[in-house]
Amino acid sequence: VHLVVGETINKRATLLSEILIEMALPQLGLLLGALLFVRFAVDRGLRPLTVVSAAIEARGHELLTPVSEAGLPSEAHSLVTHINDLLGRLEQTIAAQRRFVADAAHQLRTPLAAISLHAERAQRSLDSDSRDQALRALQASVGRAARVTQQLLALARSGPDAALTRTLAPLDLGALARSVGENWIGPALARRLDFGFVA
Repeated sequence: VHLVVGETINKRATLLSEILIEMALPQLGLLLGALLFVRFAVDRGLRPLTVVSAAIEARGHELLTPVSEAGLPSEAHSLVTHINDLLGRLEQTIAAQRRFVADAAHQLRTPLAAISLHAERAQRSLDSDSRDQALRALQASVGRAARVTQQLLALARSGPDAALTRTLAPLDLGALARSVGENWIGPALARRLDFGFVA
C-alpha cells in the first residue's frame, strides 16, 4: 500500500507571515517606546544646559555678571563655573583695556599740548632766533610724543604674562623732572611765569 500525502506551500507561507507579524509588531512597539524614552531622558537631561544657553544668549554684550548656578544639576555646575571664570577674566581684560585707553589719552595729551604750544610760539615769533628755538622745542616735543607712542604700543603688545618677565631699572626722577622742566622754561618766560625746580 502506498500512501501519498501532499500539502501546498501556501499554508507554510501563511504560517511564517503570521509568526513574523506576531514577533515583529511587539518588537517594533518596544523599539518605538525605547526611542521615545531615550528622547525624553535626553531632553530632560539637557534641559539645564538649554536654560544656561538661553540665559547666556539673552545677555547683552556689556553684561558680564556670573551666570546663576541655582537649580542646576551637579554635572552642569562645572560648566557654569568655568563659564563664570571666563566671564570674570573677560571683565578684567575689558577693564584693563579701558584703563589703558585712558592712560594712553592722558600720556599723549601732554606732548600734544607742548607741540601745539611750540607751533603757536613759532608762528608768533618775529625774529629767526626765537623761531629756531621754538622749532627745536617743537621737534623735541614731537620726539617725546613718538617715544610715548612707541612705549604705549609696546605696552599694548605685551600680554599679562609679560609683566612678570619684565626687567625694571632704577630711574633718577630728579634728572627726569629737570629735563622736562627745561623744555618748559621758554614757554614760562614767554608768559612771564616764575618757573623753577628744586630737587
